Amino acid sequence: MKKIYILLFALIACVGMHAQEMMESPFEPKEGPRMNLGKHVFTMGDAAIGKTTTKSFEFINDGTEPLVIENSTSSCHCLIIEMPKEVAPGKKASMTLKFNPAREGSFKETLYIKTNVKERPIVLNFGGLATK
Repeated sequence: MKKIYILLFALIACVGMHAQEMMESPFEPKEGPRMNLGKHVFTMGDAAIGKTTTKSFEFINDGTEPLVIENSTSSCHCLIIEMPKEVAPGKKASMTLKFNPAREGSFKETLYIKTNVKERPIVLNFGGLATK
């Protein structure tokens, strides 16, 4: 029984060391372009029906190559995004979202951003409450 515990402990230690080697350092740049928003779920807060609510969000290209933003689409025509077409490595940029709700109540919309990042498209979720 003691041998089983020792073998199990050795196996867990080896898996832990291998997982640590596989993790990327947050301080080293990622290969290729990278769009780092810090999160993929955002809140628009309260939005009045018939009025445009505008929010800006920062992101950084923490990769080693320029980030090229090819286009974006959303789950609703009520959500419009403005952002630069290219962001140099290590540079911050801002995206501006304009939301004009048509009906009252909570909302959840999805934005798809097509870039030159390998994991495409980048999917962002936005939610909030539309009020009169």
